[in-house]
Amino acid sequence: MVEFRPHTLRIRSTTGHRDEASGDWIPDAESWSEPIPCRYVANGTGQQIKLEDGTFYTFSYMVYLDPDDRTYKYGDMVRLYDKDGNLQSEQPITRPYKGQLNTKLWL
Repeated sequence: MVEFRPHTLRIRSTTGHRDEASGDWIPDAESWSEPIPCRYVANGTGQQIKLEDGTFYTFSYMVYLDPDDRTYKYGDMVRLYDKDGNLQSEQPITRPYKGQLNTKLWL
């Protein structure tokens, strides 16, 4: 039987506070989200995407997710895990896309 979302990913979130004296942001802690079911495909053919600034980027992975309320942003750090739970990659999101039927991330 084919699994629709055999892999998982986790997104890094950082908490922190603003220093009242200097106004600088001071990170407190780093944590990773609960596992989110996904399917990732490695870019073995060297395909490129056009970024918002007009440059082309050769992405490493295309990640497919179910549509949900989560907002994925450019630069968010993501960890990809295979179906056995082994870490495969840790990369920032280069381009998020939220569609009606699915969400796509280019890493």
